This record gives sequence, C-alpha cells and structure tokens, in this order.
Amino acid sequence: MREWLLGCFKSPAINYDIPEDCYKKLLVIAIFLAAVVKFYVALRDYFLNFSCLFPNDFLFFLLLGISYIFVKKDKLETAVNIFVLAVLFTLTYCLLAGHYSSLFWFPLIPLMAGIFFNFRKLLIYAYIPIVTNTLIFLLKFPHLPEIKTLTSNSPIVLGFEAFVAYITFVIAITIYRMFIDAYRNGLKKLLEVDVLTTALTRRALFSQLDKIKERGIPYSLIMFDIDHFKSVNDTFGHQTGDRILKEVSVLVRKNLRKGDIIGRYGGEEFLIALPGAKKSEATIVAEKIRRLIEQNDFSIPKKITVSLGVADSVEAEDVEKLIKLVDDRLYTAKKMGRNRVINM
Repeated sequence: MREWLLGCFKSPAINYDIPEDCYKKLLVIAIFLAAVVKFYVALRDYFLNFSCLFPNDFLFFLLLGISYIFVKKDKLETAVNIFVLAVLFTLTYCLLAGHYSSLFWFPLIPLMAGIFFNFRKLLIYAYIPIVTNTLIFLLKFPHLPEIKTLTSNSPIVLGFEAFVAYITFVIAITIYRMFIDAYRNGLKKLLEVDVLTTALTRRALFSQLDKIKERGIPYSLIMFDIDHFKSVNDTFGHQTGDRILKEVSVLVRKNLRKGDIIGRYGGEEFLIALPGAKKSEATIVAEKIRRLIEQNDFSIPKKITVSLGVADSVEAEDVEKLIKLVDDRLYTAKKMGRNRVINM
C-alpha cells in the first residue's frame, strides 16, 4: 500500500496515459468549450444586468489564448496550468460578485485536474477552491445567522450543499486518479524493467539514450557479453543461468554512478551508458566491471568472465552508429580471447 501511494505521488505531473497527440487535441477541445460557455454567459449577463463582464471576461479569454499558445509550443503542463487557473479565477470572481450558483461549477477544477494531471497535482488543485471559497464566505458572512432564520435559497445553505457535492466529487475523482496512476506505474515498470535481470529493457534503454543525446552532453557506452554463457546453461541448467544473469546485472549496477544507465541489450548482452564520461574514464569503469565479475564465484565451480567494448559519442554522429561501433569492439574482444576490454 505504501509503495502504491508513493508511486501515485511520484508519477509524472502530466497524465501520460493519454497519447501526446490525443492529449493536445483534448486540451484544445477543452479550451474551445470553455471559451464558448464563457462567451454565452458573458452575453447573457450583458443583456440581463451587465455583471461579471469586465475585467473578468477579458482576462479569462486572454488566459485561454495564452494557454492555446503554449499548446502550440508543446509546453503542455504550462498550458494546462494556465487553463485550469483561468477557470478557477473566473468562478472565484463570479462568486465574489454574488453569483452563488457558480459554487456548483467548482467541481470542474478537480475534474480537469484529474484528466490532465497526476494524483498529486489533482489533490493540490482540489484543495484550492475549498480554501478560497471558505475565505470568501468568512469575509462575506463574518457572523453566521441562526439556523432557524436560514432558507433553502440562502447563500449559507447553498454554500454548504455545494461543499458536500464538491467533496463527494473530489473523493470520486481522487480514487479514480489513484487507480489510474497505480495501473500506469505498474505497466510502465513492466515495459521499462527487464523482469529477469532488473536492468532496463531494450526499449527503455534506447529511450534513455535519446534523452541523453537531446541534452547535448558527451557520453560513453560500454557493451559487455558473458563469455561462454551457453555452456553455463548446458552444464548447470537454465535456472542457474538466469540467476547469474541477474547477479551480474545487480553487481554492475551497484558499481555505477547514480546517473549511469544499464540495460539488457539482448540475451546475455548488456549495454551501459555513462553520461558525461570520456572514453578513457569509461575504459576504467569497464576494466573495473571485468575484474569484479571475474573475482565473483557466483556459487558455481566455473569462472564467469565478460568481454567488453567501449566507445564514446565523439566517435559516431548518432546513437545507432555508436552502438554498432561498441558492438564491433565487443566482438573484437571475443576474437582476441575474451575476458578483456577493447576501446579501439
């Protein structure tokens, strides 16, 4: 339960359950609908009593326009924040102006936050209307009237009913968001973490390499392969082979820096990314890994060794070519007798 809740709080702010292109379309539709509804309300108020027209409406449409600009710039989290705050602002303004029916529109805030954000930001946005509306009622009604004098249409009664409805809605959307986030975190773990070795999957590994390249920092790669691994499976069985794969992965990961990445490239082959490391530094790391594995007995009467290839981002213009280069050097290490590091 604790890990589940922590996963909900640590999940990304943006709701990535929705594909990015669908997310953008949904946000644009929400902005358009908000503009249409607000335009209708503004016209109605204009013809009826001129209330809630300026500066509330002007600022609301301005914020919607700014939100749309950020959508076009692919800054989705900023766009959603501005959009939700615009709706919150206009509802609060109307409440201050004495339009108490706006109280029943406040559930839109947690609804939008639940659709577009994660569990943590949903809670933050859900509490904002509670705090602001409580302050507004305390300012407007510093001395609460007696219950006997209240009618069903009085602001105090409407406010209490709206509060109960709001809390009920928040609880429902919060439970929904918690289950969705927990499901996503579990699915993400299945997609990104290799079940056998606990290293990254190949898909997640390439995603991380793309992020490193986008940051524009130099990096080095180490590719290593367990020597004669087929003979380990044939002699000691596949269960022992699987155990050794996991122990090798864990041993290597414990001896890497916090920002370094290790993934299972395929079979008994692993790829390590060292952001900010030169080839000379990566070679030292590779040699350290080679010695650690060679010196570990892995609880079998056979020495386990690895062959390693090293290259850095200066030597190739893209990720695919760099991986091809480091793979060729791994193959060279095997041809030269295994249990060695090749960086040229």
